[in-house]
Amino acid sequence: MGFLVTIINVIRKIVVAKRAVQNGIQKTINIKKIISKALLTYGIIALTVIIFFGTIVYSITGAIKSAMDYLTTQYNTTDIKTICDNIANMTEEEKLAFQETLAFLDPQKIIKYVDKESASIPYGITQTKTTNVDNSITTEQMEVDVSKLTSQYVLPWQVIGAMDVITFHANDVNDAKILTSSDYAKSQFVWANDVTRDDTHYWKEWTVKTRSDGHGTRVTYDGEDTAEEHFKLVKTPLGLAESVSTMFGKYTYNINRDVELLNEPYSARQLVSKESHSTTRHHKKEDGSVKSETITYTTYHYKKTRNTLYEDQATGPTFTFEPTKFIQFLNGSEYKIDDLPLLKLALESLPNTTNILDMIDRIIQGDYKDFNMSTGGMGSTITGLGTGFIPLFHQWDERWGNLMYGGGTMTDTACGPTSAAMVLTGLRGNLNGLDTSGDGILDPYEAACWSVENGYRVPGNGTAFAFFPAIGKAAGLNVREYQGNEYSKVLEELKQGHPVIASMGPGHFTRAGHYIVLVSVLEDGTIKVNDPNREECSLKSWDFNSIIVPEANHYYAFDNPNLKTSDFEATAYTGAADEGGTGTAYGHGITLDGKDLRDKLIAVDPNIIPLGSYIYIVVPESVRYQTMPDGTQVDMNGYYHAVDTGSAIKGNIIDIYFGTGNAYVTLCEEYFGRQKIQVYLN
Repeated sequence: MGFLVTIINVIRKIVVAKRAVQNGIQKTINIKKIISKALLTYGIIALTVIIFFGTIVYSITGAIKSAMDYLTTQYNTTDIKTICDNIANMTEEEKLAFQETLAFLDPQKIIKYVDKESASIPYGITQTKTTNVDNSITTEQMEVDVSKLTSQYVLPWQVIGAMDVITFHANDVNDAKILTSSDYAKSQFVWANDVTRDDTHYWKEWTVKTRSDGHGTRVTYDGEDTAEEHFKLVKTPLGLAESVSTMFGKYTYNINRDVELLNEPYSARQLVSKESHSTTRHHKKEDGSVKSETITYTTYHYKKTRNTLYEDQATGPTFTFEPTKFIQFLNGSEYKIDDLPLLKLALESLPNTTNILDMIDRIIQGDYKDFNMSTGGMGSTITGLGTGFIPLFHQWDERWGNLMYGGGTMTDTACGPTSAAMVLTGLRGNLNGLDTSGDGILDPYEAACWSVENGYRVPGNGTAFAFFPAIGKAAGLNVREYQGNEYSKVLEELKQGHPVIASMGPGHFTRAGHYIVLVSVLEDGTIKVNDPNREECSLKSWDFNSIIVPEANHYYAFDNPNLKTSDFEATAYTGAADEGGTGTAYGHGITLDGKDLRDKLIAVDPNIIPLGSYIYIVVPESVRYQTMPDGTQVDMNGYYHAVDTGSAIKGNIIDIYFGTGNAYVTLCEEYFGRQKIQVYLN
């Protein structure tokens, strides 16, 4: 087994070198060096065996990737559903041509793998919707779409296919052994009970009666004070999970019940309708004449309303490593844990398998310790701000991960543009012509589009090195290029606060080639990293000399000559009138209803900070993390939108909007108060 593992490892290094462009970086393949190491171990005979078996191993482990390359070229599409439709309609000649190229895989099996993936998660669940009108309750069953959640826990068809190929079951379309055993690896969902969005409409109805005659109009009846309150409550079910058990462990969510989203006071009275009738009375006067008087009786129908909205919400999840289901999958496939390196080799050539490979590494290394990993949801603005002022973007973010970057998706190939987007956004570069959405943020897809439009996306070779100084110059930044042996200069750049984009070779961050951002030097001398692909790499610091230097081969350091820091004082405010605030951020036309510290809105002196601009704020560590009334923890360091002004806000004073309600008043007064802050300005 030791000799076989050595063969696999040698071939793996060659394969990794061949595929070094997978993550967007062209690498030199030093096959001579790799083979020489094999010769030192086993000599010429071993080398002959290595080459012989290597050809077979390479063909087997690369079968799924090779099949997709073949079919993508054949049918001129990367859409897997379209490819499956074409496979289903293959002629016998086409099948023969496919299998002459890929002897280890029947093309019809790919359809079965994809069908298995599709069936591995639910897309909807049946729950009960309740309507309560003045305590008269009706219910109905409805289908709740849960696909946005469950799609995160799908069993990738490539994993099933890789196992099928390396166990030699893939060339028989009727052999369902691996397909059946893959059921062990499917995720299981435990749905939270009675989680709903509660929308309540209240109303009161009453009448007002008046009498009008020659002496004027008077109210004879007003029923407002005794009007009965009516309500209609609609409880719409939400597809929230308490936990998800995957093949590598359990994700647990925390359910926050009845989070208040809206609680309106009653509106002013609204006239619904009115009706009138008149009568004429005749009075005989003392002189015998007759006086006529017209009296008009009017009934007014009034109504007033208010609305409340409460919602159960899920936060988290936390992850506990427990690979029982994956081990069951291996056992059902009659595949040994000792042979996992071969499965790893098969998966390394495939997209979207990084996390799976990390988990398999833990099994190989016997690392079964539980760990918790925060995986909070994505918002519509910048999320995951790293140390300093460089935001953390992921190339696989659902907002752009499936969009195309050249011949591949953002998820698969856009580590370069994603790294550039972090640096240019964080350094507040001049984004005119780059930020096409106009939101003040250069997102990864905008950076990728600029790369393609300007010829820096090289087909087959990923993102050209020249992309980084070019896009940096376009944003008005200074960019300095360093070779791998100039690492001492790179460290000095980091110590001066200049972020660095590093081109990494195989090692801790990648198995091929990859770009990451070196954000800063921490107090203990380690390096803060923003990795656009692997979130776990961004959650810890890294030693510069023992990890970064040996694995990096190229660097680009950035600074913004126009970026300056200023000392400011910050206070906090709320939005309700009775709390001394206003419901509208009148300086920029943005309503504050439903917003709080998470939205990062500020009031400023427009003579210092123009309304509508975005600035980066750093607060003291003692108040950096604030806990919202619903339990959510908010990092106060980040980009804020200047939308408001105030009579007391003059000069270097900033007022930070916390939210509306007594709990927010407490946060403002007791937990924040008045603080010295740093503001980054262009």
